[in-house]
Amino acid sequence: MVLVEDDDFTRGLLSTSLAAQGLIIIGSAANASEGLKLILDLLPDVVLLDLNLGKGPNGLDLAATVRQRAPQVGIVMLTSIEDPRLLGPNLSQAPAGVEFLIKREMGDINKVVVALENAKRAAAAPLGHRARAAGVPRVKEFTDSQIETMRLVSLGHTNSQIASRRAVSEKSVEQMISRIFSQMSLPAIPEGQNQRVSISRLYYRLMGGTPSHDAD
Repeated sequence: MVLVEDDDFTRGLLSTSLAAQGLIIIGSAANASEGLKLILDLLPDVVLLDLNLGKGPNGLDLAATVRQRAPQVGIVMLTSIEDPRLLGPNLSQAPAGVEFLIKREMGDINKVVVALENAKRAAAAPLGHRARAAGVPRVKEFTDSQIETMRLVSLGHTNSQIASRRAVSEKSVEQMISRIFSQMSLPAIPEGQNQRVSISRLYYRLMGGTPSHDAD
């Protein structure tokens, strides 16, 4: 496998832990350009990529290039959030067959190994039979439109503003917010709590408390 992670400590820790599990790490890199060269030169069975690789292309950009130029390579994406869609609609979409692994789960190295094995199997499947990027429980049940509506609500946009940005009617936005609220699997919601407040709180919880940034 090849490991691409911009944080030196995390990269070293993962290398040591995975090697102890019997995985053979044939290369590691700190950014997308170095990682891509290693991957194309060495053609590993699977790669482990961090979503945030600092300045320049991110992990999703790298994953898309790897899938196009070396489709037989399995891909696991490390992310600190529940689902990359939470960051906004302008983020590159993950290619088919990518496994997502939340960083807080790295403490259980077995979960990392399982994700790598799943990604390797997914890459071995015919291109037309590969599953879309693996979602994460609690987030994958929401559509892209619902995720973007949640993000805009959390930024404080009114229904009218959201309708304008998404080129839909205000009624459609109201219905979308109601559907999101009905799907939320939160602990007991305080009686009388506003739907928008509940949705904003859910969004920030899914983001790990990280403030959202407008994508425009």
